[in-house]
Amino acid sequence: MNDPNLDPAEQILIEASRLFAERGFSSTTTREIAQAAGIQQPSLYYWFPTKFDILNRLVEWGIVESAAFARSIRRKRAPALVRLYALLLFDTRRLCGSPYDLSFLPDAPELRDPRLTYRPHLSALHEVVDDLIARAMMAGDLVDMDPQLAREVMLASTAVAMRCRVKGDEVEPTVAAIVRYAIRGLASGSVDLDQTEAAAQSLSKP
Repeated sequence: MNDPNLDPAEQILIEASRLFAERGFSSTTTREIAQAAGIQQPSLYYWFPTKFDILNRLVEWGIVESAAFARSIRRKRAPALVRLYALLLFDTRRLCGSPYDLSFLPDAPELRDPRLTYRPHLSALHEVVDDLIARAMMAGDLVDMDPQLAREVMLASTAVAMRCRVKGDEVEPTVAAIVRYAIRGLASGSVDLDQTEAAAQSLSKP
């Protein structure tokens, strides 16, 4: 449903993400996106010259801000596990409360397209996560395991968050449950999860 309070670009992204989730990127046409957004097809090209540009904007929305937050949280003075927890909270909160339906992204073959511009941001996010995981392991707060596997386990919550998009009062409890599950599975027995989560919550709000 069109919202008259939204600018056309935002309306296009919302409707395109919904159609991509329902039909897949390749099966959705720009004509269908324009019709769903309540605009003429030539007007869509003013905002997004190609359908690929719409996809690129959606993918970047899902990663750029989290990568920026990761760089900032890396500089905070707090235990590594608290910073890692805060980063997962931020990322999961953003995806769970997204105005866009990004549920199609985890399995989208188009993510392999080299024209997409998200990769440097994803690499930056992975770099911070890897560093915080290594530091948390050294501190004895995470179980000793392959760091890359630990990162994959933790960031699997991203795909869950994309598929568990919720609104309003449901966002925070959903985010807390997803991230607590991801951390609890890798935390050592000496970690106080309640205390760690409380400290991370205070860091996770930009």
